[in-house]
Amino acid sequence: MLWSGVLLIVLGGSAEAVTLQDIANHPYRESIQELVSRGIVQGYADGTFKPDMPINRAEFLKILMLAVFGEEVFDVTSTACFFDFSTQVQWYYPHACTAKDLGIVEGYPDGTFRGESTVNLVEALKMSVEAWEMPLQQYVRAPGHWYDPYIDVAASRGVFATIPLVRDFPLTRGEAAELLIRLGQPLQALDPDFAEEQLRILSRQDLEDAIQGLFTPDPVCGNGLLERGEACDDGNTENDDGCSEICIIVPQPVRHGALRIEQRPLGTLNIARGAEDVLLLAFDAIAGRQDIFLTQLKFTVGAGSLDSGRNYRLFYDRDGDGNAKTDIGNAVPQNGNLTFANLSIPVSDGFYTRVEVHGDIASSGTVDDFSLQFDISEPDYIEGVDAVDGEDVIGIETDDVTCQLVSICWITVYTDTPRLISVGTQGSLFVTKDSSPVRSRQLLAGELSDVLLRFKLRAAEEDVAVTKRNSTSRGPLRLLQLPVSHPAILFPLGTSVRTRIFWSCGIRRSAWKYVRV
Repeated sequence: MLWSGVLLIVLGGSAEAVTLQDIANHPYRESIQELVSRGIVQGYADGTFKPDMPINRAEFLKILMLAVFGEEVFDVTSTACFFDFSTQVQWYYPHACTAKDLGIVEGYPDGTFRGESTVNLVEALKMSVEAWEMPLQQYVRAPGHWYDPYIDVAASRGVFATIPLVRDFPLTRGEAAELLIRLGQPLQALDPDFAEEQLRILSRQDLEDAIQGLFTPDPVCGNGLLERGEACDDGNTENDDGCSEICIIVPQPVRHGALRIEQRPLGTLNIARGAEDVLLLAFDAIAGRQDIFLTQLKFTVGAGSLDSGRNYRLFYDRDGDGNAKTDIGNAVPQNGNLTFANLSIPVSDGFYTRVEVHGDIASSGTVDDFSLQFDISEPDYIEGVDAVDGEDVIGIETDDVTCQLVSICWITVYTDTPRLISVGTQGSLFVTKDSSPVRSRQLLAGELSDVLLRFKLRAAEEDVAVTKRNSTSRGPLRLLQLPVSHPAILFPLGTSVRTRIFWSCGIRRSAWKYVRV
């Protein structure tokens, strides 16, 4: 009775068609539905797909092989192609052995496949690109990492528009479907009757394995073999690696957020003492899987001393227009370091947020050239928290160097050369005559003429207030009109004069102001 009851549950659950009820509003709904319509993936017997649950190597490889080769994947006869494949054949052995024969997977250096381990982004990309035999980019110099060519292929196909670009990021079932569709390669379609029969065969095999397992010795956790009662066995008895010390799968929190930081290049800035609101460092932040709040940022001096600056402030783009205008915090230098703590900077899933560090230049004392950079010597120089589940976002991979705190890096940072602030004693004013010639003309008595002179002003190193301008005129001149904001200047009628005009005009640093006479 026990065995027949199991048989009804297994066969009934696998043969019954189900409607996926948990993807209606999911961002990867269309990709999932496309794979379902082709018979490549199926939902669970309860009518769900569980798109936000992690997917392991075995599950992903099965979906990939069906998508690329269709029914051909069941033609393989070998099921003992990896050291961790036991005599109790598991449902994914045929797919894995076919993939190995075709050079799609190689396994780990110890000869194991580790099908129960969660598949990460670069593993999934390599399998997919190799399975479809997609052409790889040719490099003049060898790439820095084995996965770089596969990331380049994915980037060219727009994969990272919807999936976070974090190389060891564990994929979910929904992301796996999105990845396969985004790559844009031909997809096979399985015959419904054939797919149903394979499900029955696999279900019967699972049942036979379960019955046989009733009479096998107790499993040994840590021997690399998936034995009766074990959900996983990765060859060790360590925790925090996806498979626990008692061989129970311990996945990462569902849809754990990922954060990507890209420092923006800023050239050397020549600036005068006392200048205010100077841009020192800027970066763009983007979240993946869910929104994230930045809670801490640590910086340090790159050159010179932070004592050359004052009033260090942090701004971010609150309304999405690309300009960081919202003041979110300030910090005081301590031992050459600058820490902005207790922050709450919202970073949206799939959208960039600009963040900037500003400061004022000291006007007295010793003021030297200096620069500001991320304090990468600190393993927690950037911290965040998931907006949905409140999980900490920690573990930083800086410029492709793996993180120090945890086994999975949830934060990826790409730095750039720090901006050097070159401090001078005073600013400069540049006056340029407009290149458009002003033609000679006859002026009518008593009427305001057309433009007689055009020039432009630009301030450098600091804002400049223009207070005086000399002008020479020959011939009768009744009225000279400067910018609209300034009153007209009258001269004696019918006289030739050399004029000195006193006026004021504020010129912002690095901005042009156009003037016409």
